Amino acid sequence: DADPTVSFADDVWPILEDKGCNTCHADDTYHPGLLLSDAPTAYTTLTEDEPDDTSTHSTYVVAGDADGSLLVDKISNDPPNYGGVIMPSSDNAMDDEQVGTVKTWIDEGALDN
Repeated sequence: DADPTVSFADDVWPILEDKGCNTCHADDTYHPGLLLSDAPTAYTTLTEDEPDDTSTHSTYVVAGDADGSLLVDKISNDPPNYGGVIMPSSDNAMDDEQVGTVKTWIDEGALDN
């Protein structure tokens, strides 16, 4: 196995911060249970917590399977396959490079690195 090329702390978290994910998802105001207030909380939420019943996914991130991850669906499909709207909002949506970084992190095992 090759060493991961993408780090959660150095590559993914800065994107989530830059796009304001940590602001809107700092508490349960907009989406109960999806807490992205800081890097450790975001990592745990994304990799361990079960999304609400509007989704068929078991976690937001499926390590090793970016295409099967709710997070990737939510940030890269307009509208997301399961419903709702793309996040972050379309006026601040992630560009292809940022989505690619998130996908690579997940495909490389979604490590807490």
